Amino acid sequence: MSQDGHLVATRYSWLRQPLPRQHQTLRVAMRLNARQAGRLRQGFIPVAMEQHWFAYFEAGTLYLHRSWTGNLIFVTPFSPDGAGLRATHTLVNRDPRQYEETNEDFMRGLLTQVVAEFAEA
Repeated sequence: MSQDGHLVATRYSWLRQPLPRQHQTLRVAMRLNARQAGRLRQGFIPVAMEQHWFAYFEAGTLYLHRSWTGNLIFVTPFSPDGAGLRATHTLVNRDPRQYEETNEDFMRGLLTQVVAEFAEA
């Protein structure tokens, strides 16, 4: 448990599947300040059915899995940016049996939204 009372997620905190061979690189532009970066590093363990994501941060990379299936949807490496973090690309699951979305703008927006929610939690 972190100092602020959040459970710290690890790869072993939830059901998870590997990134399939069918994936693509998607350019993104995300910057987090020190507080947001600290919160994102704690990850997220869902506690209610309405929470659709499980996230953990390992070796500078954020892994975002769908909570019900464990399917890995986004793998986003972050690099230091002053006291915070930044990301310039992500790997996106492109296996249509696991993730059907094909609109890159939607995927980029979804990733940005989820990261923002976890960074501000």
